[in-house]
Amino acid sequence: MAKTVSYFATLVLILVAIQVCDVTSDQCEDQREALIGDCTMFVIKGSYATPFPPSQQCCTTIQKSDWTCPCKLVNSELRKYISMEKVIALNKFCGRPLKPGSKCGDYVIPMPSPAPSPS
Repeated sequence: MAKTVSYFATLVLILVAIQVCDVTSDQCEDQREALIGDCTMFVIKGSYATPFPPSQQCCTTIQKSDWTCPCKLVNSELRKYISMEKVIALNKFCGRPLKPGSKCGDYVIPMPSPAPSPS
């Protein structure tokens, strides 16, 4: 009997976890779409990039985003097309700096360069 209850409890936990992941996935998808629509032109590599400063709409989208979602998508393939240095600068400019040392997908946010010593 205890084995059946344990099995049932495990099954319920798995089903709840799947449901939570689906909701989180939908929220992440919404954030991803908003960031793509509002900010891609500021972080894309190459001559198609729009120079700074970013639009107010892009900054508003960044300020509303939970960066754990879009960071899940960052990998070496995506980094062929977007500049993580621009992503970092964009977040800082918009008031949501990414924490140095934290990971965004497979990319580690670098520590800031030390200030030059006075001569």
